[in-house]
Amino acid sequence: MITIEFEEPRVAKCECCAGTTTRLTRFVYRDGDAYAVYYAAFSDNHPEQHVSVLVSIGEWADDAPPSRRVAMPIRLWASEGNFNVSVVNRSDSPWQDTEIMAGFWTVTRPSLTLASTRCSISPIMCLQRTCR
Repeated sequence: MITIEFEEPRVAKCECCAGTTTRLTRFVYRDGDAYAVYYAAFSDNHPEQHVSVLVSIGEWADDAPPSRRVAMPIRLWASEGNFNVSVVNRSDSPWQDTEIMAGFWTVTRPSLTLASTRCSISPIMCLQRTCR
């Protein structure tokens, strides 16, 4: 069974636009064992309205080295009633220097849309666990 541990969002003033930036950390467990973690960040005042996400999957035991995990930076955004997901390069991620995640996937076709879904509210609300 997959379960997700929801920590409280961290909110701060954005250094570049003076808006509010929200950062989320979520821990994913499979059958009670740590399996993945993801970070999400978004601002209410940036001209480019998207959510940056970093997903890391692998071994998360206390003694597991980062080399036993992989990380994938993605971007979520809305367009014409759809929510889109795209894999981005490490250099385009706010967590590009995060070593705990270890190996990042490399994108060979930037802006490749992997999926698009329809939801009654924004993906930001879904990330904050208010989408039911």
